[in-house]
Amino acid sequence: MSTGHGVATVRLGVAGSIARTGTRGTCIPVGGPVSLLARPLRAAVCTVLVLSGCVTAGPAVADEPGCAQGRSLRYVVTFDRGTSEAAARGQISDACGATTVYYPQIAVAVATSGDPGFGARIGLDRAFSAQAERLAAQRATDPVKPQPARAALP
Repeated sequence: MSTGHGVATVRLGVAGSIARTGTRGTCIPVGGPVSLLARPLRAAVCTVLVLSGCVTAGPAVADEPGCAQGRSLRYVVTFDRGTSEAAARGQISDACGATTVYYPQIAVAVATSGDPGFGARIGLDRAFSAQAERLAAQRATDPVKPQPARAALP
């Protein structure tokens, strides 16, 4: 940055920073420094957005014989490191589910399935559904509803 007669000239340096003329290696990052608290918050927000973006996924299609149909639920499914996308999609499909998205960098997929046995088929230690947990908790706390009395036939 040079000044003269009340005019400032700014030129962009490497990686989107402002380089000052006459100062060696001094660059000011454009946008200012990122707070240490903002980084984990940004990561958490991105994670929530990715997972909530899966809400729009349609119901899983289970055309395979032996796949039951029920309420379609979302699952987070973990895989071994290095699992290819094709292999992950195949395992999810074999367990009566449909892959919404797969992240090979972290070997995690988001899947949907209407089969109540999907979690057991894929492995209870590898699949988690917050929706299924919430439904189970609701069923456990809901009081038993009495059946309406039927009128006796004459």
